[in-house]
Amino acid sequence: MMGGYTLRSYRRMHKFEHAADVERGKVSQDTNASIKAAKKRERLSERLLADPLNDELLEQFEEAEHHAERTRRGAKTHKERLKKLEREGLE
Repeated sequence: MMGGYTLRSYRRMHKFEHAADVERGKVSQDTNASIKAAKKRERLSERLLADPLNDELLEQFEEAEHHAERTRRGAKTHKERLKKLEREGLE
């Protein structure tokens, strides 16, 4: 549950009426970006297996892997925040 301070802090930083709707949008956006990044990572992985000595492909693969993980964690954070907002009744 969001504590009193956390809730006040969230309201101060997010000045919109329907906070849960905004969080749902963020979850959707980050989830879609994560799926897209994972697909890109898989395509680069296949290309890298075909040409393992290509340093440029390796760098692109590492960047794609980092981006996929970062967006996945962002979606997870927004999901957790959405659950807390719904429990508090701030839809």
